Amino acid sequence: MKWTSDQLKAIENRETNMLVSAAAGSGKTALLIQRIIRIVLEEKVGVDELLILTFTRGAAGEMKNRLSQALARELENPENDRSFLMKQMNILGGASISTLHSFCLSVLRQYFHKGDIDPGFAIGNDTEIALMLKETLEEVFEDEYQQAITMKNMAQENNAQNTPEQPDQNLEKNQENNEPAIDFLDLIEKYSGNKNDQALKDTVETLYRFLATQPNPESWSHQALALFDCDQKSLEASVWGSSLKKIINTELQGAMDSALKAREISATAGFEKTHEQMKSEVMMLEALEKTIRADLVAGLETLKNLGYERFRGSAKADKELNEQIKKYRDEAKTSITKLQKRFAINMDEMVQELNDLKKPMADLVALTQKFWTAFQAKKAQKNLVDYNDLEQLTLKILMDPEVADEVRTRYRYIFLDEYQDTNEMQETILQRIVRDNNYFMVGDVKQSIYRFRLADPTIFISKYESFGRDGNPNNSLVTLNQNFRSAQGVINSVNAIFEQVMSAGLGEINYDEQARLNKGLPHEGPYQKTEIHIIEEQKKETEAGDVGAFDEDDREDLTAVEVEARFVANQIQSLVGTTFFDTRHNQERAINYGDFGILMRSVAGRGDVYLRIFSEMGIPTYFDGGTNYYESLEITMILNLLNLMDNQHQDLPLLSIMTSPIGNFTTTECTRLRIAHPQGFFYQAVEAYAQEECDELSQKLGAFYQKLTDWRYQSKLMAVEDFLWKIYLESGYYAFVGALPGGEQRQCNLRILLKRAGDYKKSTLKGLYQFIRFVENMKKHKQDISPPAMVSNHEAVVRLMTIHKSKGLEFPIVILAGAGKGFNKRSNYSQVLFHKDLGICPDYVNLEKRYKHNSLAKEVCKA
Repeated sequence: MKWTSDQLKAIENRETNMLVSAAAGSGKTALLIQRIIRIVLEEKVGVDELLILTFTRGAAGEMKNRLSQALARELENPENDRSFLMKQMNILGGASISTLHSFCLSVLRQYFHKGDIDPGFAIGNDTEIALMLKETLEEVFEDEYQQAITMKNMAQENNAQNTPEQPDQNLEKNQENNEPAIDFLDLIEKYSGNKNDQALKDTVETLYRFLATQPNPESWSHQALALFDCDQKSLEASVWGSSLKKIINTELQGAMDSALKAREISATAGFEKTHEQMKSEVMMLEALEKTIRADLVAGLETLKNLGYERFRGSAKADKELNEQIKKYRDEAKTSITKLQKRFAINMDEMVQELNDLKKPMADLVALTQKFWTAFQAKKAQKNLVDYNDLEQLTLKILMDPEVADEVRTRYRYIFLDEYQDTNEMQETILQRIVRDNNYFMVGDVKQSIYRFRLADPTIFISKYESFGRDGNPNNSLVTLNQNFRSAQGVINSVNAIFEQVMSAGLGEINYDEQARLNKGLPHEGPYQKTEIHIIEEQKKETEAGDVGAFDEDDREDLTAVEVEARFVANQIQSLVGTTFFDTRHNQERAINYGDFGILMRSVAGRGDVYLRIFSEMGIPTYFDGGTNYYESLEITMILNLLNLMDNQHQDLPLLSIMTSPIGNFTTTECTRLRIAHPQGFFYQAVEAYAQEECDELSQKLGAFYQKLTDWRYQSKLMAVEDFLWKIYLESGYYAFVGALPGGEQRQCNLRILLKRAGDYKKSTLKGLYQFIRFVENMKKHKQDISPPAMVSNHEAVVRLMTIHKSKGLEFPIVILAGAGKGFNKRSNYSQVLFHKDLGICPDYVNLEKRYKHNSLAKEVCKA
C-alpha cells in the first residue's frame, strides 16, 4: 500500500506523543495497524507491551483480528524473524487490546488491595444496576420526606411552646452541631413537576452521572457552588460573565452585519435621509459593542435602553431597494430585541438571583451526595460495581505513585482510538500512565456523537489547537483529510454543506482547509451524482410524470413523514432498472432494490411509516428496528402471562391471556362473564362466575385457573429461563406463533426473551417478580429491541437503518432521509443543566411571585 506523506508521519514518528486528526475515509484503522506492526518488527516490541484501547468491544475485537491478519502476512516474509512473530501470534489473545473499561477492570483485579476493594467483586448487569439506582432514589427521597415531616412537626410543637422572645434552644443547638439541613421541600416545590417528584429525581440522577465523570467531583462541586456567591465585579470576571460577553458580541456581530448591508444599499441616490438613519444605527451598535467590551454593567444598561426610531424609507426611490434596506434593518432590529428580552434584568438583579440560587443548588449537591453514598452502599452489599465505579476506583488506585509507575513501565506504547469520545475522567486515568513520547491518539472531532454519554470533544479540540503550536517538542499533530472512500461528487457535497454550518461557535471547530475533505482516490467511476431534494410544506402544483410527483388529492391527508416516504419510494422506483457503473465489480449493470440504503438519524416514528408506504407501493424493504420488540404480539403476550402469575388481580393481563390461544376463551364467553357480574373489576367477575356457577364455562375457568396455579408454583422452584421454556412448550404458544406470518422472527423474539432470562440468572436478582421488573426496565430504556436479521445481505431489498448502524461502503446508492427533522434539544428544557466549565446552571424560581425563568448561568449554558 502506498502511504501519503502525512500518513507516513503518523506511522513512523515515535519520538513524541501524537494526536492524529483522521477525517472519515482517511484510512485511520489501516494506519493504526501499520504503526503497530512497524513498532513490533523494527523495535522488537512484544504485543503484550502495547496498550491498545477503544470504546466498544466490537471495535476492540476487530482491532485484534486485523492485527492477527497483519502478523500472519508478515510471517510470509522470509526476511522477518519468524520465531519472534510466531510468539506474538501466540500471545496476541492475551494482549491488552480492549475497551477502556476492560483495562480499568484489569487494574482493579490486580491492585484491589491498594483500593480496599473486595477481590470477589462483579460487574453489575446494566438493568440490575438501573433497578438498584431507581430503588436507592426512592429510598433517599422517602427518607427526606420523613425528615421534612419530622422537622415540620417539631417546629409546630416548638412554636406552640415558645414565644418569639424565647426561641427553642434545642433547635439552635441541633443546627449548630450539624451541617445545614437540606431544604428538601423547597427543592421539590421549585424543581419538580406539578404532579410528582420525578423531575427532581431525574435531576439528581443526571448530576450523579455527571459528577461520576469528573476526576475530582468534590472539588468541582465546591467551585460550581462558589460561582453563586458573587457581586457585580466578580460576576463580570467569572466564566459566566465572560460567556455572557461572548453571547452578546456574537449576536451584535450578526446585527451589525445586517445594519452594514442596510447602510451600504441606502447609499444609493434618492435614499439620503434613509442613509443618514442607517449610519446612525450602525454607530449606535458600534457604541454598544464598545461599551459591552469595556464594562459589562454599563453595557447591559445601554442594551436595555436601546431603541429604534420609525424606519424612514423613500417612497419616491426604487421600491425594490427600499424593501431590501428595510429587510436588513429589520434583521438588525430583531437581533437587538431578542437580546433585550433575554437579558432584560439589570446587573444588580442578576447578582441577587444568583445569590438566591446558592442555597437550593447546595441542597441539590448535598442530596445527590446522599444518594451517591446510599447507592454505593447498596452495590457494596451485593459486591457489585458499575462502569462509573470502574473508572473512579481505577483513578483512585493510580493516584498511588508506585502503582502508576508500575503500570507505566509495563507498556512501551499506548494507543487510543476514537479519541474524540473520551471524557475528563478517562483522560485523567490515561495521563497517570503515559510517558512523554509513547501516547498515540487518533480520532475525528467532527464524528463525536456521544455527548449524551458525557463524551467531551473539547479535550480533543484543546490538543488539536495546542499540539505542534505550543513549543512542546514532546507533542506533535498530524492531520489526515484525504478521503479514500468517496467519489469527488460526494466529497464536494459534504464540504459545501459543512462549510456553511460548522464553525467554532456552533460545532466547536471551524470547517476550514484543515478540516475539509479532499479526494484521495486516484480514479473514480462515472456515477458520482449527489442530489438534494427539498419538499415544501405547502401544496404546490407538480407536473405529471415528474419523478417524485404525486397528486394533490394524495397529499391532503398525508403527514410530513408520509409525504417524504412516498417521495423516496418514487425516487427508488424511477432508478430501478436503469444502469450505473458498479465500482466494486468494475462493470456497468442494472440497478436493483438491493442497491439502496435509506439512512436516518433516528428511525423512531418514521421507520414504520416508510415500511408501510413502501409495502403499498410494492417495494421490498428490510427494517430491523420496526415495531418495538417489547410491543410485538408474542412478547406482549408472554409478559402478560408472567404478570398474571405474579398477581392474578390484573384485568388487562387476565383478559389478554384468556382471549389468547393460551386461555382459548372466546369474546362471547368473556361477555357472558361480565353480564353475569357487571359490577367491580373483571377479575372479580371471573372469580365469582367460577365459584358460583356450575356450567361448562365455569369448568373451563376452573381448568384455566388450575393451570395458572400450577405454573405459579413451578415458577418458585425453577430458574426463570427454564420456567419460560416450560410455558412456551406446555401452552403450545411457541408452536402457535411459529405458524403465524413472520413465524420464524416471532420464535426468534421468544428465544431472545429466554436469553434475557439467562442474563437475569447471572445477576443478584431472584424470582419472577424481580424478572418482570428487570424486563420492564429494559423496555423503559429501550434496551435490546433489535432482534437478529432474518434477511440475507444478498437479498434484493431496500434496507432502512439509522446512520449509526451503517458501516459505510455498503450501498451503491444512499438516501439520507429525515434531514429536515430538527435537532433534539430536550436537555435544554431540563430545569438544571450541568457543564464542566460553567458549573450548575439552573432555572431561577421565585415561589412567592410564582414565576421562573432562565438564570444567567442557564442562559450562557444553553447558548
